[in-house]
Amino acid sequence: MLFRSMARRLVLAALVTTTAMVGPHAADVALGQGVPQAICGGQSIEPPRVIGQPDANGWTSTEENLQAGDAVRRYRFSVKEKGTAYVYVGDQWYDLNLGLFSLNDQKDVGCWTVQTRATSDTNEMHRLGFVRPDERAVEVEPGDYVLSARVADTAVADPRRNFTVRVAVGPRVCALVPANIPDPEYPGLTNKPDNPDLFQIGVTFQPDASELGPFTLMSFNAFMSPPFTDLFDFTWELDGQVVAGETGPTILKPYAELPQTPLGQHTVKLTAKGAREYQDPTEARFNVLPFDGGSRTVVCQFSGQS
Repeated sequence: MLFRSMARRLVLAALVTTTAMVGPHAADVALGQGVPQAICGGQSIEPPRVIGQPDANGWTSTEENLQAGDAVRRYRFSVKEKGTAYVYVGDQWYDLNLGLFSLNDQKDVGCWTVQTRATSDTNEMHRLGFVRPDERAVEVEPGDYVLSARVADTAVADPRRNFTVRVAVGPRVCALVPANIPDPEYPGLTNKPDNPDLFQIGVTFQPDASELGPFTLMSFNAFMSPPFTDLFDFTWELDGQVVAGETGPTILKPYAELPQTPLGQHTVKLTAKGAREYQDPTEARFNVLPFDGGSRTVVCQFSGQS
């Protein structure tokens, strides 16, 4: 009898635990993952569209639209490692208010407005895709995020017109030319500058400088926005020495092979030369040779073990 009584108690405890785990929104609330009704002032009770875990190649949809003035579109994505999220919403025919919300921290990490300077009727859609200065870069930590898009306060939605959404996540950029413009209100949010060159060039490296040690294999990567690295030839320099035979966007180097420096500080220099023309898929008049065949250089410094 005692055995049966204990067995019944164990079964009851298991049922209670299971019910608590599968109850409505219980897991989300317990883990701080509940999606709020308001993000940057945009109210919505609809669940967000789950777009997975975008990498540096990004997730893109050109078929997004809003059916009414009070409609809100939301996109939920996950970040695996510390890095930068690149968020583009554009090609729209009316102004949009955007917001990015951290489900882990339960707070807005960036709010901004995208105006119609990049609408399709100006032909800017042909200029290398996502090159206009309404792409935001947001420093992100591992966790879940929700991007919100709604009609701006003074705009009118047109359900016949689509807009584009793109979310990409990559390593944090050590240096960028030309540099992004910091947002005065949100420390981790930056905006692309007006850029006659069309292309931005930068450097990322992995692992993080705090993880460098004698057995670390480092990966140095060219960051290009838009991400057409195949249009360039690259020259790499590490601590003043050209890396022979490397003209691609990525090089690998054991950290132990870098020269010893008093403070453990190192310099990586990347030169990108426009080598191949961008072929526009619609009209040849939109073809572009990066930097008119010239080059741009970016320099990044980092510190490891001395």
